[in-house]
Amino acid sequence: MRSGLLLLGLIACTSDDKSTASEADTPSDPIDSGVTLLDDTGDSGGEDVPEEPPDPCVGDDPSLGYPAGTRDCTAQTCRVPEGDFYMGSLVGHTDECPVRTLYLPEFHIDKTEVTWEAYDACVSAGACEAAPTYCRDWATELAGGDPDDLPVTCVTWAQAQTHCAHKGGRLPTEAEWEKAARGTEGAWWPWGGAIPTCDFSNFRFVSWYCEAGVVAVDSYNNESPYGAVDMTGNAWEWVADYYDAEWYQHAVDTAGPTEDCRPAVGSEPQVCVNRVMRGGAFNVTEFNTRNAARTSADPTLVDNNIGFRCAFDS
Repeated sequence: MRSGLLLLGLIACTSDDKSTASEADTPSDPIDSGVTLLDDTGDSGGEDVPEEPPDPCVGDDPSLGYPAGTRDCTAQTCRVPEGDFYMGSLVGHTDECPVRTLYLPEFHIDKTEVTWEAYDACVSAGACEAAPTYCRDWATELAGGDPDDLPVTCVTWAQAQTHCAHKGGRLPTEAEWEKAARGTEGAWWPWGGAIPTCDFSNFRFVSWYCEAGVVAVDSYNNESPYGAVDMTGNAWEWVADYYDAEWYQHAVDTAGPTEDCRPAVGSEPQVCVNRVMRGGAFNVTEFNTRNAARTSADPTLVDNNIGFRCAFDS
């Protein structure tokens, strides 16, 4: 286990720059590309314009900097009990607003990201498609050690979902993923409000990286309130939901959108295509490793910084 001194700090940001996976078909130097979410700040100038609705990103954020939850894990999964939790943030990107209080029934979630060993077992059983070997070779060359312990990467959303189904589970919903990472009180990072350092998470600073690629799962002391590890950094994680930049403003329950999705805040709805990814990766900056940070990608994207973990109904 890696451990380090946790330095408490606060964070606030008005920028909408978001880190996403690169679209390279083969591994390359880590690059943190960006997507900009736009606010509707146009002024019509008319006298009879209806009053604009309140800005969902303004107000008191009830999220707290400390984790709240009970760790109840086996070697493979962690239990997340039923109950309310805070989802979203007022100090992040505009697609994280507003903060919502949601109720979720009990579920279980993988303690770690799915490893190459676990994924290859599914391939050997004839249930999963093989992931590109060049991703495994690239990650192994950089990380060293046993490649079986590295998180599997270069899998599509459908391949991740198939693997989870083979295990008797499914991809977690966006709400389930966030509760498992944050606990009930909306902790900013899995361990609380301490700004990340390379002692307990694999991400990057502005101009340099903690590690040049993914590392073995459970290499850091970074447990979430429910005991899951590596929910910040290392590899992005596919979740079940389609991405809608304004979903938090319009959602009536915990289920994600199914038909119309807005690719950016203020844009017109389109047919849903992209799937949500959470948690950041080794080549993602600190601000985008927060528990509330959201991003998305085409579900067919294959990249060396995208992995997943599974959820299970109780």
